[in-house]
Amino acid sequence: MYANSEMTLEKAVITVAKKFNLVQILDTPPNISTEKQTLILEPLEVQIKEIQSYIDAKFEERERQLISMAREIRALKKAQQQKKSFYKWLKTFFEK
Repeated sequence: MYANSEMTLEKAVITVAKKFNLVQILDTPPNISTEKQTLILEPLEVQIKEIQSYIDAKFEERERQLISMAREIRALKKAQQQKKSFYKWLKTFFEK
């Protein structure tokens, strides 16, 4: 850079990378029109939306499963508590 004052940092990095064969850098980046870029991006955006809706559906399904499991656990605990209460009542009934 000091020898050639017109050289930018980007050009210096590219020159060093080429000299040591670190990476293969194109001298000129491929010129893709914005129309082609939008044509390339549209299917990707659709795919992203599909994946996002799939993930959302799976989260909702898991949430419903968790809610139903919590209800079942609550019902089992209630039944267990009622069973304990009944046995306590039965025990006190026959002890008298």
